[in-house]
Amino acid sequence: MGDDDVRRAVRATRVVNAGPDADDERRIAARQEANRWSYGRFRRLAEANGVRMATTPNGMLIAAGGNAAARLGSHRGGTTWGDVFLLNAGRRADPAAVLRLAIRGGVAVYEYGTRVRPGVLPLDRLLCHEEIHARQWARMGPTRFPVAYLRAEMVAAATGRPNRFEVEAGLADGGYSDPRA
Repeated sequence: MGDDDVRRAVRATRVVNAGPDADDERRIAARQEANRWSYGRFRRLAEANGVRMATTPNGMLIAAGGNAAARLGSHRGGTTWGDVFLLNAGRRADPAAVLRLAIRGGVAVYEYGTRVRPGVLPLDRLLCHEEIHARQWARMGPTRFPVAYLRAEMVAAATGRPNRFEVEAGLADGGYSDPRA
């Protein structure tokens, strides 16, 4: 499947789940264009390294699995790269089964030892959080955003305050507790 086909499939999933909305369509198309790199080389590299993907109602891709190199790209419960949300689960499990567990169960999934189990965080809330990260990638680009995010992580570690990008995306929706609460 080509890059443009994948982007169209993602937008179609959004329309099927949420209905046609011209503003949503324009917003998602603009974000996809800004994150075009994540549908191209990044997606193909991830797939070549064993990562499997599915479309989401949020106009993104959700991914799981992969070899050791691919898993370096996912931390905590998962990491968003452009328009691809890579779950940090499925190291030892079938990636398609991990995606089915998350999608059918409607909750985030986590790896516990050698098993992948459903959590309690609703997947729709988590995907809303990750979509905001996708917008951050689109706004800052594939060079500036990772540097700014890592800098914000260092500030958060030094001050005990949450990462500003996680705050913007919604701490509770991302499964974080707010240390200020």
